[in-house]
Amino acid sequence: MKQGDVVVPLAIFEFKYMNTASDRLFFKDVDKVLTLAYEEKLCKFYPGFIQEAEYTEMSENYSWLTEYQNTLGSGKLIEMTGGLYKPNEQPQWIVREVL
Repeated sequence: MKQGDVVVPLAIFEFKYMNTASDRLFFKDVDKVLTLAYEEKLCKFYPGFIQEAEYTEMSENYSWLTEYQNTLGSGKLIEMTGGLYKPNEQPQWIVREVL
């Protein structure tokens, strides 16, 4: 999309895969994506988090964003999260628009 003389992307996808115990990298990426979303008003951001971990419970509202971060990303983010759900050992994917 072109805005004046500047070309603005319609969407930016960023996926993070993690197979370690520390969630620090995921939280760092959330901050980075929110900063970009704040600076670029026209673009939609799709952060994706794939964690090689067994979840015993994962609600459809599961999020890596805090309540405050949800407010900042409102209307600009589509959060995608995936992991292994333990009871049936099937991957579970959650796609959630940040409103």
